[in-house]
Order: sequence, then C-alpha cells, then structure tokens
Amino acid sequence: MIRRFVLAVILSYSCSVSGQEYDKNWIVGYAERYDSSKVFQGHTLLTFNNKLQVKFLDVSIPLCDLWVTNGSISDEEGNLLFFTDGHRVYGKHFDLCFNGDSINPGELWENFNGFGYPEQNGALFLPFPGRRDEYVLFHKGVTYDKPIPGREDNIYCNIFYYSVLVDNERDNGEMRRKNVPLLKSYINDSEMAACKHGNGRDYWIVIKTMGTREYYFYLLDSSGVRLSHTQVIGTAKTKNDWNGNSVFSRDGSKFARVLPEDGLEIFDFDRCKGQFSNPRHADFPDAKLLVSSVAFSGSGRFVYVSSINKIWQYDLEAVDVGASEVVILSRDTFTSPLDHELYNKGYFQMRLAPDNMIYVVFFGGNHFMTRIRQPDNKGIACKAVNYDIILPAWMGGSLPLYPNFRLGVLQGSACDNTNSVVEVPYDENKRYNALSVFAISGELIGDYKNKTIQELRSETSLIPGLYFVRISHHGFKTKTFKLIF
Repeated sequence: MIRRFVLAVILSYSCSVSGQEYDKNWIVGYAERYDSSKVFQGHTLLTFNNKLQVKFLDVSIPLCDLWVTNGSISDEEGNLLFFTDGHRVYGKHFDLCFNGDSINPGELWENFNGFGYPEQNGALFLPFPGRRDEYVLFHKGVTYDKPIPGREDNIYCNIFYYSVLVDNERDNGEMRRKNVPLLKSYINDSEMAACKHGNGRDYWIVIKTMGTREYYFYLLDSSGVRLSHTQVIGTAKTKNDWNGNSVFSRDGSKFARVLPEDGLEIFDFDRCKGQFSNPRHADFPDAKLLVSSVAFSGSGRFVYVSSINKIWQYDLEAVDVGASEVVILSRDTFTSPLDHELYNKGYFQMRLAPDNMIYVVFFGGNHFMTRIRQPDNKGIACKAVNYDIILPAWMGGSLPLYPNFRLGVLQGSACDNTNSVVEVPYDENKRYNALSVFAISGELIGDYKNKTIQELRSETSLIPGLYFVRISHHGFKTKTFKLIF
C-alpha cells in the first residue's frame, strides 16, 4: 500500500552545528625512533579545549611515523578514536586497530615502512553520515612508474582509496573495509579537501588530477561513497605537484589551492551542486618555487600562503586580490630552550585549527610550531609568531587534514530542507535497501537493511510516538519523512 504524506523533512540543522568535535585531537611525531632514554623522541598530542593542551605521549606507538602522511579523528564529543601514518591505522589506545595493518599496499609501503608514508595531505577521516560509530578514511596511494615528461621524479600518486572503520565492542576499534579503490589515475600528490554538503549532513571530497585542470567530486552520504561528477576549471602549469595543498573556507563558500608553479587559485563553491566558479589567480610570490601551503582565516576574508621562506596574507575583499599581498612573517633563526641548538627551519604546512588560529609547521625534523594568532586581522595585526609553540617531542612537518565539521545547512539554498514541506510517497510493503530511524531530536535510533516499513513496525521495540525515517533504495534519491510507531 502506497501512502502519501505532506510532512516536514528531517532534522533541524542550523548554520553551525555544535557537538562536532571530530577535529579536537592532533597527533604529531616519530615512532620507530622512539627511545625513552633520549629527549625529543616519541609523539605529541595537541588537544583543542578552551585552551590548547600539549601533551607528550609516554607510550611507544609501534612503527607509527607521522612524517608526511597524517590523519586522525575523534568522536563527536572529542574523544580520540583513530589515526594513521599512511601505513597503518591505530586506535584510541595507541595500538593497531583490528585489521588496521597495511593500508596503501605496494612497493612504496615496503620501502618506507616505519619511516612515514611519503604522501602529503594523503589521509582524511570523515564520520559516516547517518551511521552510528562508523567512519570513512580516504587515502592516496603512491607507486613507482616510468618517468613522465615534465615530472622530476618517478613516484606518482595514482590510486585513491577509501576504507571504513567502526568504533565497536573491540577495544581499539575495527577496520571493516580496507583499500577499496575509488579512482586509478594520475592524481595530484598534495591536494585533497572536503566540505560539508549544503544539506549540513553529507560531504564533498575533492581531488585534482596531476597536471590537468580536472577535478573529481566524490559524495559521501548514508548510502556510501560515489563519484558525483568532474569539472574542468582553473590553471594547470606543472606535473610537479608534491609541494602544495588545497582547502575550503570555514563557511564552505570558497576553495583555495596553491602550487609554486601554478600559483594561488581561489574559486567560489556551491555546496549544493558541488561546483566551482569565479576563478581568481595570483602568481606565487617566491621565485625559488620550493614549498607552498595555503590556509583561510576563520571568517574567510583572508588567505595565507607560505613558501619555505615567508608567509603572505591576501585580502579577498580587495578589488585586486594579488595586489593586496603583504608579508606577515619571514623565516629566522631560533635557539631552542630544550636542546640549546640554533635552528633556521623553513615553513611547510599550515592549518586553521578549532581555536581559530593558523598553525604552521616546519620542513624536516623539529620540535616547534609557528602560529598566526589572529588571522582575521589585516596585515601584521594578525600577530604571526615564529616558534610560538615548543613541543616535547620531535615531529616531521605534517599535520592532520580536516574539513569544518561544525558547518550546518546552507540556509535559504536549494538544498535547505530544514523547514520545507514536501510530499513523500512510500510503500509500507516495499523492501528498501536501507532504513534509518531517528528521534525527533535528531538522535539516530537504528539502521536497518533490506526491510519493509511494515517489518520495521513489527520487529522494532520503539516506544510509541513520532519518529523520522530515512529510506534509501536503488533508483531514487534518499527520502526522509515522519512516521508514527
């Protein structure tokens, strides 16, 4: 029997969602070189509470070297769950999760085992929408191949994977699916970024191909991961793409990428359609063309670009973005209070953190970080400070990669269904691939596979009342409606 209701669609997402503390814990440091008798050996945990907490992890994490690839995720309350160095996945007790060995298999895995996987921005954890305690790890694999004209080495990122993890009764979590290929092609080495969909629930994952203007847009929703579409836009001058990155602004309206040869590119982004528009470009300001990174300020007004020697600020409200360029920090020497050695390290990666500061790490082994303390202030008022944080252990210049998990629905847009009223037909006796039941508060009650609505009514022990039910099935888009049990 087909029933048709005029109903309000699920879940009241606001512009900013609270309780999404998935990015609260960052881990940096070396593992194989860990020796408790020596200073500066091991891992450091950075926890973003009301005030940054920096803690030495007095535990040996087997074979974990967060040298270049670095990814981690916490639960929505901010409790550390999983992290990876590109070789293995570890759990909350700092040991391998079940089945967490050998991601990104191949010759590079063997050659770099115990010394960090050589793929910058190569791991990204996301919560699985609509699935309690499940998480998806996107990761990029690199291999040796024949030299390509215009490329300076023969190591290529040429496979894009995903894996599924669950925080379950196993004490350290479990990897349910591993090394599932999404794309086999020449992929940009240093660029991978994610943004909340305009519905405030799902995620866009964007990667770029090597040496071309083509972008792949993957969509993660409650049904899984799939390629949504591709888009050709912007600049592609080089195949040497290992020293850059890409990032979305915190509100999801803009996207920026940088490579020394390509320069700085900025696009507008449509979170509902997953499309770039309005490309803007500025040449890379350092003629040495060695290392680059990009980060937005919290408001999205300012973009920061680093080379190995300097950090620049750009004002996106300026008529000419390139002309707004100003140096806000330069590389200098520093005597460490821990080992009393003189350092002169070059800048490497930048990240906007939950505390609204931009953290800058250095190229190669070191035990400190630079910070931009007030990145929403113009010019030197942003208060950029070299060597602002002294770490208790060495790190290799990598930081975990995150979207803005707190971003909510894009209100007033085509995908804003928080207050809309729609007709949703469903068949009580039709067998659906997936059904999810939510309390009116939005809390997930349960996920069910291959059931009818009638079976759901008879087999579940729900307290009588009003619930949201989301149905997914091959051949039509996911639908959500209210249902009385």
